[in-house]
Amino acid sequence: MGSSGTSRLVCILAGWLLVCAVPARAGDVLYLQLGAGASGEHAFILGGLIASALSNPPGLRPCGDGGGCGVPGLIVMASGSDGGVETLRRLGAGSFDAVLADADMAALAARGAGPFAGRAVADVRALARVGEDDLQVVARAGSGLRRLADLKGRRVAVGTRGSAAAYHAGLLLAAAGLEGRVRLRFQRASEAADALTAGRLDAIILTDSLPSPTVAALAEHQAVVLLPVPPRVAAAMRRREPLLRPALIPAGAYAGQADGVPTLAVGLDLLVGARLPETLAEAMCAALWHPDSRALLAQSHASLPDPAQAASGLGVPLHPGARRYYADHGLLPVTDHGPLPVTDHGPLPATKKETP
Repeated sequence: MGSSGTSRLVCILAGWLLVCAVPARAGDVLYLQLGAGASGEHAFILGGLIASALSNPPGLRPCGDGGGCGVPGLIVMASGSDGGVETLRRLGAGSFDAVLADADMAALAARGAGPFAGRAVADVRALARVGEDDLQVVARAGSGLRRLADLKGRRVAVGTRGSAAAYHAGLLLAAAGLEGRVRLRFQRASEAADALTAGRLDAIILTDSLPSPTVAALAEHQAVVLLPVPPRVAAAMRRREPLLRPALIPAGAYAGQADGVPTLAVGLDLLVGARLPETLAEAMCAALWHPDSRALLAQSHASLPDPAQAASGLGVPLHPGARRYYADHGLLPVTDHGPLPVTDHGPLPATKKETP
């Protein structure tokens, strides 16, 4: 970027990027690595759009004049990840500078609870809630599966080990009394969709924004049904994980879906480390919620919140720079007590497992 006489500063450290250590100059470039979701998930698409919205390398036309409205001199590079435990651990280790993760997974990581027991990811901070992930239980139409109880003895994919989907599936199966009564398969949603179509699988449990690209593609070629999460099961799950909230998969979310399906949802957060400089965090929030950026992010078709809700429902505290941005714009929640307490649930319930 820029002419040959323009200096370029790339602040890449083994841990966090200390971008305030050297004053920025015209033409300087800062690279940040964003860990998004796995291919076939909304977070993967949204991550690429967020990277584009935040980036503003030298040489672009000014914002408002057809140019980028990101942070001047910043280039954010998005890459896929399996989500959940490994993504948040990479954030803590510094191989990711920002990540997209479900709010409850972030809270567990910060406290060293659940799948992070004994290995807390310290100093995780939030920039914004950028979406919402819904728990979805998908089965083949004609399989005889209509209720969660029907999953007994069936082959059920729950995402990769350590993923948010696997964690939420564990909560769901425990609350539904299905511990040890289903045959689990740990595989990506895209692989599970192929197995479901081929008859090698009976159901898929995943956590993704609506409509999930994987489920939407599956429903175009294979008639599917969505199993509801009944109130009793939902209440039991929320007692164990208070960041979950009641939600509805609306009719028509997928091809052939005639009725709304009750479920649970959790916020999808954009997270960074506590050592990210406040000025950069504040500038990233300003770029993220610029009207041009919001129009770009809307292309993901995910449930992008209004900026007035971006600082609510988070699993970890706001980064001080983000807090300053929301406070200056009157966007902080009226009551801001930080994240809710999270109970250590232990590992996934012991279940029969079957390798693909």
